[in-house]
Amino acid sequence: MRPAGEVRAALRDAFGRLSAEHGPAGWRDVLPLLAPLGIDPRSSAEVRLVRKTVERMVLAGELQAVGRAKDAGQRVWRCLYEPAAPRSAHARAGRQAQPFVDLARATRSWVIR
Repeated sequence: MRPAGEVRAALRDAFGRLSAEHGPAGWRDVLPLLAPLGIDPRSSAEVRLVRKTVERMVLAGELQAVGRAKDAGQRVWRCLYEPAAPRSAHARAGRQAQPFVDLARATRSWVIR
């Protein structure tokens, strides 16, 4: 996984700010907050960048999907996100203590008996 870039850091801050003030938010809700980075919400390429980054942040465990909402007059449901709770040091240490468990299981199946 690549290190967090400026868009990812700005998204993390924006979701944190919005969830503290208003509760969970969708990725379209944070678009206006990214204007200082030069992300134009009218550009489809930049909107796609934000949407894909949010999807990747969910997969990485930085954000968690907490529900869906439908605004008045809208046909499409939107997913709501909030920052994921930070993992405890104990959980991180337990995961790092056995980094090759899955690899060992996979290579055991390769051995011809």
